[in-house]
Amino acid sequence: MAIAAFVLGLVSIPLHAQNPNIDSDYYFANIFAGGGVSTDGTARPASGIAGASAGIGTIASKVWGLGFLEFIETGVIGPLATRNTPTGLIGYDLGTTILTSHKPRDIPFAVAGYSYILSVGNAINYGIGVDHYYKPERAIRLEIRDYYTLSTTHQHNVAIRVAWNFGVHDD
Repeated sequence: MAIAAFVLGLVSIPLHAQNPNIDSDYYFANIFAGGGVSTDGTARPASGIAGASAGIGTIASKVWGLGFLEFIETGVIGPLATRNTPTGLIGYDLGTTILTSHKPRDIPFAVAGYSYILSVGNAINYGIGVDHYYKPERAIRLEIRDYYTLSTTHQHNVAIRVAWNFGVHDD
């Protein structure tokens, strides 16, 4: 599903927004934190992640209920399976949403993208989650994300993340 979201995002220009209550370009940001596990065949006891992301989008189709988004993220992840200390990361992601009603409070999404983890190297990331809107431009996000490293250690770095989303629309 994450690969389909990534491919769908690549062919969708302009990219589209996450909040269906806004009809124009939508700029958003979030602050996230979470915990999980890092493994290269043997599981580590615990791993953490914290950071921020920002992006832009627009509604793709109110009829079909599709939305798309594009964003960058930066943060700290770790310790990883092959490292004993946390390390930095930066990423570029595309995502898609499926709107289940005209003004839904809960919006499921899928994301996929590229990340560079400083102490390990290149990685792909993918995940799913839900945004719960408690105000028109404010949401709490819950997601599960895997940062799969492409280096010789081939490790999964899976985290459950909680984020506070906030945004502004461009009229």
